Amino acid sequence: VKIRGFRVEPGEIEAVLAGHEDVAQAVVVAHGEGAADKRLAAYVAPASGVADESLAGALQGHVADRLPEHMVPSTVMVLERLPLTANGKVDRAALPEPDFAAVAGTGRGPSDLREELCWVWSGWGWTMTSSPWAGTRCWRCGW
Repeated sequence: VKIRGFRVEPGEIEAVLAGHEDVAQAVVVAHGEGAADKRLAAYVAPASGVADESLAGALQGHVADRLPEHMVPSTVMVLERLPLTANGKVDRAALPEPDFAAVAGTGRGPSDLREELCWVWSGWGWTMTSSPWAGTRCWRCGW
């Protein structure tokens, strides 16, 4: 699958997750409609007797230490066990929908003055076209 322009093999991420001592099974699925909207979600079944309260965060750190940023799942969902088909394979259609809203807002901040001003104006309910200065150019930088 392609994530943010990078070719990603979910099996490679699954192997890293399965290599963690507290994970019995792992599966990684790409969710989203278009290429720009695709996100990775990881589903793991913990090894017996492992508490899952902090496991999701630990697994994201585990993957982040071993793989590039574009291969780190946006969310890790810890399930009691992964749903299986009659053939014993993981039933990807039966996996619960991931909650990407819980990780929203973790993107980068403004990178320059223009983005910073847009962010400030949007906080006031303005956009670049609805601000009091719409259509004017900055005397200093020209935008």
